[in-house]
Amino acid sequence: MWVGPKWGVKIYAVDANLDQLEQPQKRFDRQERIQIGSRSGWLVHTSNAMGCAVAIPSQQSVVAVQVDLKTELTEQHYDQCPLALQIMKQIEPKIP
Repeated sequence: MWVGPKWGVKIYAVDANLDQLEQPQKRFDRQERIQIGSRSGWLVHTSNAMGCAVAIPSQQSVVAVQVDLKTELTEQHYDQCPLALQIMKQIEPKIP
């Protein structure tokens, strides 16, 4: 986890199934299928506009990058999803 003056970044692996994101969920105002390298995953943006996460499969789990905004950028409707995608594209080759 890294927390800066305008946003925070979390990178984590979870024992989950990406199929859970197939169904629309009220907590997300965006749920998009994405392709990172050879992996299919999901981009999800929270309805309260504070967080955006990109999740892709790994050998034994799901790896996610989440970018959470501080209040000032949330109120400005800053789109943090491009940053989450950029980080995932950088780390994807290192994920087993």
